[in-house]
Amino acid sequence: MSDPTIVRFDSMIPAEPAPEQTNGSPPPQPEPTVRGRVLVVEDGPLLRKRMVGLLSEAGYEVLTATDEPSGRAVIESRPLDLVFLDLGLAGDPDDLALESRGGVRLFRLLREVAAGVPVVIVTADATAASAVELLQAGAFHYLNKPVDPQLVLQLAAVGVELGRSRRSQEARELVSGRERTGWLVGPTARMKEAARLVALFAPTSDSLLIQGETGTGKDVVAREIHRRSKRADGPFIAVNCAALAKDLLESELFGHEKGAFTGAVARKRGRLELADGGTLFLDELTSMDAGLQAKLLRALQDMTFMRVGGEREIRVDVRVIAASNRDVQEAIDAGDFRSDLYYRICVVNIDLAPLRHRVEDVATLAGIFITERRVNSGLDVSGLTERAALALGGYAWPGNIRELKNVIERATVMAVASGSTYIDIEHLPSDIGAVYAAPLAPASGGTNEQDGEGALSRDLPPEGIDLLSVRDAWEARMMRQALARPGATQASAARLLQLSRDMFRSRMAKFGIDGDGRGGHDEPA
Repeated sequence: MSDPTIVRFDSMIPAEPAPEQTNGSPPPQPEPTVRGRVLVVEDGPLLRKRMVGLLSEAGYEVLTATDEPSGRAVIESRPLDLVFLDLGLAGDPDDLALESRGGVRLFRLLREVAAGVPVVIVTADATAASAVELLQAGAFHYLNKPVDPQLVLQLAAVGVELGRSRRSQEARELVSGRERTGWLVGPTARMKEAARLVALFAPTSDSLLIQGETGTGKDVVAREIHRRSKRADGPFIAVNCAALAKDLLESELFGHEKGAFTGAVARKRGRLELADGGTLFLDELTSMDAGLQAKLLRALQDMTFMRVGGEREIRVDVRVIAASNRDVQEAIDAGDFRSDLYYRICVVNIDLAPLRHRVEDVATLAGIFITERRVNSGLDVSGLTERAALALGGYAWPGNIRELKNVIERATVMAVASGSTYIDIEHLPSDIGAVYAAPLAPASGGTNEQDGEGALSRDLPPEGIDLLSVRDAWEARMMRQALARPGATQASAARLLQLSRDMFRSRMAKFGIDGDGRGGHDEPA
């Protein structure tokens, strides 16, 4: 993967439901343990049928594909343990040009999206030389046609074990990296911009301000900035300015001398002094008392201060990172925060969006937390069902990432207790699980195609649907809502939907929507 902070989370496929037991039938027998999931990509019907029978009887779950498009669909949607890939797939057996073969293109795709999955190349005599090239490019092994059944089973056993070992190692490396940094960056543009600013300014000595709601990870980002800075070997000292009263906070920041006040029985070094040579993190800075703000400003301007009750100036070398869950400019306008302290601290402002504005990040973060849970606690949960993913994506997340992590930790326990290897909506808290059924439910009497709500029913109705019309209705509805927001422009609406202005205008023309959001094929006549 090009970005190590992004996790490909492609295991959101629910297990097939068990058949219902009819009255009078014998009790169901426990299903045998599946040894692994194997994909057989082969366009020859006789060989494909033979390999499927051989592997199925040996206890493997076998998926099949007969050409490049069907192979691509499986590879991009299902987690796999091993792939048997026909090198001559949909190609001329006499054409030895490597890139002309559909099987080779699928091999390239596997190396891109599932690099840890072992691939066994199935080759005829005319493609044997190309198979050697793919072995050098990372293929696990190769089989000559006609295949030897015993060798197929041997390669399946070793290949599946190798694939699982690689995935376990990737999971351990992922969790190890998270334990070192804790820094999570999802695919949304706002978080990528935050990551860009972190990478750009972390090596400098500039002061930074991190703004975001509670639970968005301000403390984690501050620690990541320190970790990437030239002060990484120095201390990282954090102070929660909202947790202490004024007098206690002053002593906590600057320290005090013995006898400075009642209870000061010994000299105490403050957090500013302890952070010398490192980073001081001032969390919830806007809650600081105005008088203490003035004293902090003087200390940061000269990097000198005196302990409470002290007479000697102490000089320090400290980088300051501040954070606030309140908009600092609003605090300045309200007279609660000094503008000169803001300008002293805020060389760079990093804005962490709330999770409800980062819907695309929810599945990514959930996948990371599930992997951590599996590695650290041994809870065998592989991912989310589709409806659980929809419920998580539709929830407002008032507690942001912190709340999501707690929900996933609870849900993994509930899933394992129910015998499932996937988190489903019944494993989620009721208020989150209810999101799946609440929004976009079909109106009574049929789907409401005119506003796009009922058209996005969560389940396929017995009579089927016109999928393209449903998609267009929902897309037009989202565009009209973006344009209807107060002060919205086409540019701001395009940003909300993460589209370029050209793409947004093209879709406006397609749906007949004007600049005010009126019109569109899904409007009533």
